[in-house]
Amino acid sequence: MLQYSHYYLDNGVIITTDRELLEFVAAQVRTLTQDVGSLKQDVGEVKNRLGKVENIVTRIEHDHGKKLETLFDGYIQNSARLDRIEKAVSNQEEFILKRVK
Repeated sequence: MLQYSHYYLDNGVIITTDRELLEFVAAQVRTLTQDVGSLKQDVGEVKNRLGKVENIVTRIEHDHGKKLETLFDGYIQNSARLDRIEKAVSNQEEFILKRVK
């Protein structure tokens, strides 16, 4: 069954028979199948890398959380120490002022 319609492709190729059209479509399907296979492999690699990045981020968050907690504890201790020093200095000032009068 030969048809007389012509198919013009973007690359300038003219397809004149059903057989040529079928071969062209089959070649395109093969190419698309290979591309999909490659994309699946790439997505698998991206998922693998994403999993590794998630693990690294989790470890960083954990480590930094501990460091921030330690820094905050040190801040609280220094604040309490400064309060005690301020109270001692205030007591000394009162004592000196009483002596001077």
